[in-house]
Amino acid sequence: MCSMSYKENKAPLGEIAGLLPDAERVNLFSFIERTKTTPRWYATNSFNVRYKNGIIYRFSISGDGYWQINLTLAKPSDLDETLLALPEDEREYFIRNLRRCRQCNPKHGKGKRFVILGREHWGCAEPEVEVTNPSAGDIDMLCRYTEVRKQNILRRLTA
Repeated sequence: MCSMSYKENKAPLGEIAGLLPDAERVNLFSFIERTKTTPRWYATNSFNVRYKNGIIYRFSISGDGYWQINLTLAKPSDLDETLLALPEDEREYFIRNLRRCRQCNPKHGKGKRFVILGREHWGCAEPEVEVTNPSAGDIDMLCRYTEVRKQNILRRLTA
């Protein structure tokens, strides 16, 4: 696949999704449909979904045939409480797919230190899930997470 960028014209999602192989494109649109969300362009080949001024998730599409989704469940101060309210498999999935620091900046060292459920983790930016080319099982989990995220956004608005 060729590497393309649609920065200049902010091409619609349908056009940018054409960079993906059929199976990945189907998974992406399945996720969007199941979560009843409307992604909006926010950066080169990247989209996000907002709910009441909070970001639920964001994703990017690569000209190399993959897409990557990032999703947070809660603000760092509320993360332990949110995770403890989830079933064990959903907590484990979050930790297993935590966005790790890849030393994108040598000054970052190991990245940003997070303590989640009493254990130390090193990540990039805020603690969030990052999945590349999510499988059907990943999409099931990410769909559940979008509902958790919406509830956390609502709770923060009414607090």
